[in-house]
Amino acid sequence: MNKFAKKFYDYVDSIEGYKCLTEYKGSSKKVTMFHEECGKKYEQTPSKFLMGRRCHNCSPSVRLTKEIIQSRLDEKFPNKFTIISEYKKL
Repeated sequence: MNKFAKKFYDYVDSIEGYKCLTEYKGSSKKVTMFHEECGKKYEQTPSKFLMGRRCHNCSPSVRLTKEIIQSRLDEKFPNKFTIISEYKKL
């Protein structure tokens, strides 16, 4: 096992609830991951997992509304920013 494969497997082992089910063949070659919380398998590159991306089934893309964005701004920058209009695609 090369040092990058060992680093990846050690990292996966350190993250609770995830297992790598297939052999590491490079950071850009997809592996099959298993998420214990939802009980589903999914494919992902090791590099994406190392960057913090997780289970596709449990964290789908969320459409950001004006309210969600304002809430996130308020959390990070209390009383500093106010959204005054809707985003309009050009």
